[in-house]
Amino acid sequence: DHHPNVAIAYGAMGLLHHTMEDYDSAIDCHSKSIAIAENILGSNHPDVASSYLNIGGAHYYKGNLDTALNYVTKAVDTYSDVFGLDHPKATSAQSWADLIRSDMEEE
Repeated sequence: DHHPNVAIAYGAMGLLHHTMEDYDSAIDCHSKSIAIAENILGSNHPDVASSYLNIGGAHYYKGNLDTALNYVTKAVDTYSDVFGLDHPKATSAQSWADLIRSDMEEE
């Protein structure tokens, strides 16, 4: 249950559920993936940041904008810490965060 491959499998299942627009199942799978990955890799790892983006996306499409922004911001912070602010992963995650903030202002 605490092997990196199990985290990867949960993440892949989460993406599959997301594709099928089953966001609750996607969130459940991504949550399990994050718990395992954080335990093994620590929270400041790029693979964990990718999982933060994935769960953030599921929350976004479910309409949970505050929760989505929380996870996406964690991804931005992690990518920035690991790669620097100008890295494509950090700037892409920041664009996601900006989109979510814009949507929140429209509500």
